[in-house]
Amino acid sequence: MRARLAWWALFVLAGCGRLDDKPTMAEAERRLQEILVETVPCGPEATTVDYVSSAESSCESGICEYNMCVPLARLDAPWQVPVVIARLKALAAKSPDAAALEARAVAILADLVDTGAALAFRARALHGLEELGARDEIIKRFSALPLALQGQAAISLARLGDATGIELCIALTEDEDMPVVLEAIRALGTYALKHQGAGPDVLPTLLAFLSPDIDLQLQRATLAALREAKDARAMGPLVAYLEQGPDALADQTGFALDAISGTRQAADVAVWQRWLAAHPAPAAPAYEPKRGRASSDDIELPEP
Repeated sequence: MRARLAWWALFVLAGCGRLDDKPTMAEAERRLQEILVETVPCGPEATTVDYVSSAESSCESGICEYNMCVPLARLDAPWQVPVVIARLKALAAKSPDAAALEARAVAILADLVDTGAALAFRARALHGLEELGARDEIIKRFSALPLALQGQAAISLARLGDATGIELCIALTEDEDMPVVLEAIRALGTYALKHQGAGPDVLPTLLAFLSPDIDLQLQRATLAALREAKDARAMGPLVAYLEQGPDALADQTGFALDAISGTRQAADVAVWQRWLAAHPAPAAPAYEPKRGRASSDDIELPEP
């Protein structure tokens, strides 16, 4: 039994490249394939549920499901992509030529986007290109992508600070799929931070979601986006929202105000009104607050 376990451990370590802290370029490229496209068995520590780890995982991708190492192309959730890309970058840093290995990764992912494989695989490849900063590869393919993939590309480009798909990213804030809307809102916040006033102005779109009449998830995502954008023109609307918005989001509103102002104040309307009087903010652009059904958390049921 011990001999079998020792053999299995040796197989896993050799198969996943764990024996070699300084891989040759050929070994690094083989391991790159496992990170991006190839499915191989996990090590003995894996379980039948998602297993996510950093340095300890025997999987090159760091993601194990049902005893199999899951490459980037077959990931279930977008949040897993940065985990895998972090592993890729760690491998590249140990390889003889980090730039060449990352360039090879970009080529593999770009080819996967082009192959006509399942949309889910191509979407993960687009996200991987974003995490690797391969903006030009996404732009090059943007207009030829199916509309569903153009949405993913538009969000990725917005997060990279590129305006190529910004109108589509703005349009996605009206999508029927809530996760898509939330991702688009947050991407607009990143775009606004990276553009710093250049290019299309996305602040009116964000401010429109600063409304107590819509779903709390949308309000929360908007506060996070404004906190990241750090656009001083949002100060006035945020103080007004602090007064009118739900108490449950008062702290998040205060965090956004702190981030934009560079100060730390209590999440108190009177405090921020005095601060604004002493430090006038630029005027906010024109916007129309959204109206709609509030989330179930806000629905007041009659007493029995």
